[in-house]
Amino acid sequence: MHQGQDDLVLRPDLRAGWSRLALGMVSGVIVTAGVAFRGGPEAALVVGAAWVVLFSLVAAHVHRAGIILTAHEIVLKGAFFRRRRSRARAVWTVRASVVQPRQGPCDTLFVLDAHGGVLVRVYGAHYTAEDMDRLVHALGLPCSGPEEPVTPPGSSRDTGRAS
Repeated sequence: MHQGQDDLVLRPDLRAGWSRLALGMVSGVIVTAGVAFRGGPEAALVVGAAWVVLFSLVAAHVHRAGIILTAHEIVLKGAFFRRRRSRARAVWTVRASVVQPRQGPCDTLFVLDAHGGVLVRVYGAHYTAEDMDRLVHALGLPCSGPEEPVTPPGSSRDTGRAS
């Protein structure tokens, strides 16, 4: 895909991504040490290798992830995927503070089609509030959303209301 000069390119907040990865690595080391204590060095080696593979995949995703908004498409990029959605199908946005299990509220943007279906879901945990504002502004679509935080089951019901 060729990026144009007027394309909006958003990258996740790398500091937050790397700090979460570092926290996960500390947890992985602790779990591996527990396995070594209970199961011996061979079991710890297997568990340690699995952690290395998992962290490598997450690091690749953190490094390559992003959103590209062109005149014709909304593109979500990850380490191993690229999802393209026609920008012409987007007619409405809903921005909500979604409460994730065992976490606090997270600003989330839903880009909806004419039937209320979700074309794109952008998790604010990965992007700054300024980036979310820039995306909403660049899309130039009507934006609504509930005032109070919602839970994931409530958020799917709320995104269907594009009035």
